[in-house]
Amino acid sequence: MSTNLVDDFFDKGNDYEIAVFSTFGLNLNFLENYLLNLSGVSSCGSINIFTDSSVYESFSGGIYDYCPRWFNKKYMVTGVRAGKIFHPKVYLMASAQKAQIAIGSANLTREGITSNLEIMSIFNITKRDTRYSNILRDTVNFFGRLAEESKSQIAEARMRELEAIVSTLSSDSGSGDVRFIHNLDEPLLNQIVRFLSRGEVKNIKVLSPFYDRNLYALFKLREQYPNATIQIYIQQDKSNFPVDAYSNSLDGVELYLYRDLERYIHGKAILFQSDNSNYLFTGSANFTDSALLKKAHNANVEVGLFGALEEKLVADLFSPVGIKAEKIEDINMLQTTDKLEEGFEEDRVYIYYLLEAREEDDAILLTVDDEIAKDMFTPEKVILYKGNGSITVDFNTKIKPKESIKDIYAVQAVGTDDNNQTLLTNTIWILRLEVRDDYKSQTRYRRILNNPYDLEAVLNDIISTGDRKELVNFLETFDIPLDLILLPSSTGRFMERRSKGNVMGGFVQSRYNIFEVRDIYDLFDGFLDNLYNKLCSHYDNIQLQRLSNFILIYTTLFSMVRFIDNNIYGKYKEMDRKIVGAKKWAEIRKYYDMLLCYIEKTLKLMWIGKEGYRSFNEKVTDTIASDSQRILGDVETFKDYIERDYLLVYNEGINIGIDVVKHFKEMHTNIRVRTVVNTFVDPIISQNDVYINDIDGILGLLHDNICPQRG
Repeated sequence: MSTNLVDDFFDKGNDYEIAVFSTFGLNLNFLENYLLNLSGVSSCGSINIFTDSSVYESFSGGIYDYCPRWFNKKYMVTGVRAGKIFHPKVYLMASAQKAQIAIGSANLTREGITSNLEIMSIFNITKRDTRYSNILRDTVNFFGRLAEESKSQIAEARMRELEAIVSTLSSDSGSGDVRFIHNLDEPLLNQIVRFLSRGEVKNIKVLSPFYDRNLYALFKLREQYPNATIQIYIQQDKSNFPVDAYSNSLDGVELYLYRDLERYIHGKAILFQSDNSNYLFTGSANFTDSALLKKAHNANVEVGLFGALEEKLVADLFSPVGIKAEKIEDINMLQTTDKLEEGFEEDRVYIYYLLEAREEDDAILLTVDDEIAKDMFTPEKVILYKGNGSITVDFNTKIKPKESIKDIYAVQAVGTDDNNQTLLTNTIWILRLEVRDDYKSQTRYRRILNNPYDLEAVLNDIISTGDRKELVNFLETFDIPLDLILLPSSTGRFMERRSKGNVMGGFVQSRYNIFEVRDIYDLFDGFLDNLYNKLCSHYDNIQLQRLSNFILIYTTLFSMVRFIDNNIYGKYKEMDRKIVGAKKWAEIRKYYDMLLCYIEKTLKLMWIGKEGYRSFNEKVTDTIASDSQRILGDVETFKDYIERDYLLVYNEGINIGIDVVKHFKEMHTNIRVRTVVNTFVDPIISQNDVYINDIDGILGLLHDNICPQRG
């Protein structure tokens, strides 16, 4: 456990790439004028903070007395709603080489970081030391869940960047000595009880500054462990322990009091003791029903760590700065405060309708929550907040104010419900994120190399910004070195995220049609051709230790195929009348002939042969047979290798190819082509459409080469 969070974490090291923090309390003055200048934090190209939505709201609601300079510029803040309060304290800084995580009770405030008595645990993960890679993996997954809950597209994209950056560090299973747990899916106490199911608990020590007013958490713990002694540690004058709810006759419960301790004990811990072992739960959760007994959707969002604790650390934990608590027999000796658990009541109820606001080309672009029904809220006006006041304009998701846009820092919408009652939405700060170009390009590149099917998400991120030059540059410069590998252990994880880009209508909104970008067909063709030629390089020079690179290239090729297919087929699905001009139909045919070309060439290279020669499968199988070192272990053929290590990603490529065939056939059946004399005819297939004319043969090739599940 850390004794100095500044020296041991925020100011430690200077070569991180990304920081992600979650906190309830957030002091922007302290953050901007102190923490951002520390070596570890300042080295990060991307800094992201999740905080409670009410805290976020306070920054622009006149409650906060500091005007931030870098809010949503040098760092991004995302508000997260909870049933009660968003309360987790988790801090992560990472690069591809190392990561460090701090988890515990300290808020991102001056008091939390520098003066309170907090309990924080720090974990370091490197390529050589992966003991706590399970903590890293679970922390990254937790942050991903928070981004999803926030509905912020940019937050979700940044958490995908985080996942890509640490993918190698988090691929190991870790020791499992310590578990990272949260209550997004299950109450914390339920999980703790399950972990302790094998041992008899004889004594429980509780340290917490806050308690629920009816002591529900205490009674639940007593019910769960009726034979254990429960010792509650309380700080005089600074705890809200509910004296009225406590009964001296409560069997097996003892009170211990810290006297004359000036520093505020904000740490939280529950220690479970048996004859031979100590198990500690510590984290953000106070000893309340909202923290321990409920799931997040109707209570707090909380996190914690659970694991064995060495005996020599027990005394230190419950004797902060060397001061021991004394047992008290008379409850009247206890002096408490009436302070409620952290958090505050909002003066008014907001409609959480606004998700994001970003500046682009002298306009403010709003992203709203379309799931909110119009009878609940219909937007009418937008309040634009600036340094010297505010202005109100008619609601639009694209706002071009007459005043200087640089002076506007936040927006809020005004509207009505079906009873014509005036309602206010939440307030959101405009995103003007300053991201270093080197960080942006590196993270995009790494995302794809760690998860080739993320190529679509990366391209969608690019086109959503409206930057054509960036798209062209990416397509021209992207490359996969032949010595990179795709770890089998990572494929199952990233296959959990399938594309939402076609049938379900989740299309990326762009200010331009990507197919109207100059020379875009040639760029796509060049991209696919480069990948196919790299597959041919593997064909010409079989190296068993580099077969995973072949799969990496195969997967990236099919990811690009799906991206192009999704964009064309997506436009078709959005059409009310399936009518296009002759030129547009010729363009559709041109693209699908290209896609079918690379699908057929790739599969024939792998399974049939190249220009009359043996297939890649046959050449690899012969090489395996002559390999006395058995580099690939128990496999006998290339197909065995795929089925053992890469079945999911391989079959995903096959399914993408099948979708391409189905989509083209559907469009060919349903589209009508407008002629120059304004009549409508069935779409034609030209003799020059070589691969479209062989579309049934390609579909048969795809079906013939689906790999079945092993064993």
